[in-house]
Amino acid sequence: MNFKAQMEADLDVFTNPDEFGVVATYNGADINGQFMEKFDEAVQTFYKVFWGKYDDLSSVSNGDTIVIDGTTYGVTDFDIDDMKHSVALYLSKDLG
Repeated sequence: MNFKAQMEADLDVFTNPDEFGVVATYNGADINGQFMEKFDEAVQTFYKVFWGKYDDLSSVSNGDTIVIDGTTYGVTDFDIDDMKHSVALYLSKDLG
């Protein structure tokens, strides 16, 4: 298995709700990903991040919404990895 194929297989493990992931609803579809809280030391605040597969989130835009555990969050920013395997969504309840 080459490196790219191994990374894609690893994404399935890390986003699997039976392992490390959660189920979220984005654009009317259920998708798997990781949901976490991070701390930004520069501004001394916590923020929420949803990390998922590029194939599920390729059309993401700022202002989109995603529902996780019954809570609606708005996308304030996002990062697509250089190899287009995954996307990190930076979220706010204020926009949800």
